[in-house]
Amino acid sequence: MASEQEVAAAPTNQEKTARRKIPGGLPYTSSPGVLRRVLEKIPTSEKPGTFTYDFLGTVMEARGGAARPIIPILKATGLLNQTRAPTELYAKFQTDAGRPTAALQALRNGFGEIFRRSQYAHKADEAALIDVIVAITGLPKKEGIVRYIFTTFQAFQEYA
Repeated sequence: MASEQEVAAAPTNQEKTARRKIPGGLPYTSSPGVLRRVLEKIPTSEKPGTFTYDFLGTVMEARGGAARPIIPILKATGLLNQTRAPTELYAKFQTDAGRPTAALQALRNGFGEIFRRSQYAHKADEAALIDVIVAITGLPKKEGIVRYIFTTFQAFQEYA
């Protein structure tokens, strides 16, 4: 039987699953393919009143744990507001003519610290972007989160 001290010292489930706080506040997902699929579907799907997890799973066909970070990323980039309602930027992203501008603005909203260090980050190559991410986060280049931040950035960069 565990002593009271051992029980108190053991991490709770919430502590085990909590995301690490990464300097710079850059959004990321460990499943960039899911984010790419959602971004691809935004132009062809209806604009919901509220972007819920039900909408994400049913209309956008993004379900399960890999889909959990999508709404926070869309909020961080300004495609959704804090109540998860699509913004004017979302509407602009739905249009062929507005998509490049909307994607660039989404990058600037969500990855502002990268743009403060590199004004033309949306045109930068992989090595340059990873160097900036490393400088912001203080993480080593080989850290998985550095790659996740880069691939999340890249999902929007493809449209910018």
